[in-house]
Amino acid sequence: MKATDKAWLAAAIDGEGTIYISNRKRKDTGGMNRGVRISVVNTSLEFLQKVSQLMFNTPITVERHKPRPGQTLKTCYRSRLSQSDLIKKVLIAIRPYLIIKGHLADKALEIIPTFSWDHPSKDIVKQKRSEFRRQWWANMSGRKRANHLELMRKGRVIKAERRISNG
Repeated sequence: MKATDKAWLAAAIDGEGTIYISNRKRKDTGGMNRGVRISVVNTSLEFLQKVSQLMFNTPITVERHKPRPGQTLKTCYRSRLSQSDLIKKVLIAIRPYLIIKGHLADKALEIIPTFSWDHPSKDIVKQKRSEFRRQWWANMSGRKRANHLELMRKGRVIKAERRISNG
């Protein structure tokens, strides 16, 4: 990546992006969800296509939001990178150019090597998930159960995002 591209991507992430660090306990298995993501959102598709190209051709998604009464909203586009090895490469490349989100990049680069890929066995995960679902179902009222079954019968909820090709 050229120095100008690194500086441009750093400015895009500083101004329109997010470096997201997650560290949450899962309710169903008790395990930890750890992750780092880089996300950039903008209303300009051309802008996001350049971001996507510089971030290893990440997919671009379209986000449509329901406007409030009397308000019109533009279509938003998002490019999100969530593979920790690629995030590390991007952050190392752009770190000297980051101003606003430099401290988040430092923290992300610090914790990425600590990600543990030692997951519990699939049987333990299945058992904990089924226990969680049984408790969830038992705590649900009759009306909520009927609504849930109706949604399942109809094919669930329609996804809010759709992918567009990186042209």
